[in-house]
Amino acid sequence: VSILIVVGLSQTVVMGIGDINLSVGAIGGVVAMFFGWLVGPTQLPTEGLATGAPADVTALPGLGINWPVAVVLALLFAAVLGFINGWIIVKSGLSGFIVTLGTMGVFSGAMYIITKVKAFRYMPESFLEFGKMKFFNLFSPLVIIMLVVVVALFFFYRGTTPGRQMLATGANRRAAQASGIQVNRIVITTHMLSAALAGLAGMMLVARIGSAIPTLGTGGGGDWLLPSFAASAIGGPLFSGGWVRILGTFF
Repeated sequence: VSILIVVGLSQTVVMGIGDINLSVGAIGGVVAMFFGWLVGPTQLPTEGLATGAPADVTALPGLGINWPVAVVLALLFAAVLGFINGWIIVKSGLSGFIVTLGTMGVFSGAMYIITKVKAFRYMPESFLEFGKMKFFNLFSPLVIIMLVVVVALFFFYRGTTPGRQMLATGANRRAAQASGIQVNRIVITTHMLSAALAGLAGMMLVARIGSAIPTLGTGGGGDWLLPSFAASAIGGPLFSGGWVRILGTFF
């Protein structure tokens, strides 16, 4: 549930500016695979010394980077994917629906071609232990991360200028532009935020299942597209933009 709430929030922030992001699942999957590549072992376990054949022919080696560092790099990579979405929307004048429908296929297709639909199945033990931890034998770290995201976004929209500008842009873009708000920058920033949340959800799912698979976000672990809309719509944001309910998406 904590992962789906973060996925829903990734859609909610875009709906706040009156837009839609159909690529949340694709971005989550791509970022999860990127994270798997960063933290995966440089050499895969072998079946025997004679042949040196990989124990799992569907697994891919990685770079062996420390996983907390990899989390930061993966979030930055997610923001880059969101920048691509926002930049195309701003420069082309097309709706987010059309643009992200296209990038959804591009992001996933490129990942399938590069990885040959193989997975990063070997995660660092410390990362796997982190995903299985229980605070007070009740809450997993994934729940704590989700709560931090919810609280941060709540205060972001309630008490910061960028948050207010995002809502103003969603309510009336022409009026926002006339009042001095750089609407194009807000659109790009919002899509970067949405992508970062989708990427975070992807890494959270990797922590849960213990591996990064190519279909994550689009099939493996469930398709995120419909749940992202369901969580957002039930939570109460307007499809026309200008209003979000972070706590509504949470509950």
